[in-house]
Amino acid sequence: MSFIKMLFLMLFIYLTYKLLKLVMQMKKNIAAYQKRMESQRREAMNRTDRTRKDENVIELDKNQYKVE
Repeated sequence: MSFIKMLFLMLFIYLTYKLLKLVMQMKKNIAAYQKRMESQRREAMNRTDRTRKDENVIELDKNQYKVE
């Protein structure tokens, strides 16, 4: 009977180890994903800032006058 208990204990420890290993891997992947999303968000913000600056520029032809 004690052999069976020891076997179940070893199985429980093994499954717990595998579960913790999986959780740590998920944590690592989530952190990498968040970094990637943050960098993409920053890049998109920079792009919109550049386009916003371009929209504020008024190009005039030779015969046009700027009216304020």
